[in-house]
Amino acid sequence: MKVLITGGYGFLGSWIVKDLAAGGHSIYLYDLRKDADRLEVILPKEVVEKTVFCEGDVVDKDRMVRAIRENGITHIIHLAGLQVPTCRANPILGAQVNVIGTIAVFEAYRECKDQVKRVVYASSAAVFGPQTDYPPGSISDEVRLSPSTHYGHFKICNEGNAKVYYLDHGLTSVGLRPWT
Repeated sequence: MKVLITGGYGFLGSWIVKDLAAGGHSIYLYDLRKDADRLEVILPKEVVEKTVFCEGDVVDKDRMVRAIRENGITHIIHLAGLQVPTCRANPILGAQVNVIGTIAVFEAYRECKDQVKRVVYASSAAVFGPQTDYPPGSISDEVRLSPSTHYGHFKICNEGNAKVYYLDHGLTSVGLRPWT
């Protein structure tokens, strides 16, 4: 596989890079700037050097399409996003990166569907809201979502948009809700 990871220099991205590298996959990191500090903590230097940096902003669909085409990308893992504190301080920027950026990923997927086989994107446990809204124990995916942050609502929006891309264009994706 040739995997393009948006936000691949972050915490989750670094561990995903480690797993993909162990599987012998080609890894392309799509981000605003190259910053391998986290990768260098958990990976040998030669593995870090094998990753390919693709400079680009997640909201720039055309640049992302070029990166996909030029590198023969077959899979996309979309992790790029701004966390709760940034979304709280600047909701417009949070929406641009977290929602428009995710739509740009799906649009790039749609444009490259002859080449890209799958998109996996990060949602978040933040879609569930505070623990006090739920009974003790495991939380089912079928419960009422009640996020208390812009970030959580942005992630719900992304899950809904993923469904629309499936309904309108037959594009399948996998959304994960990590508890980080």
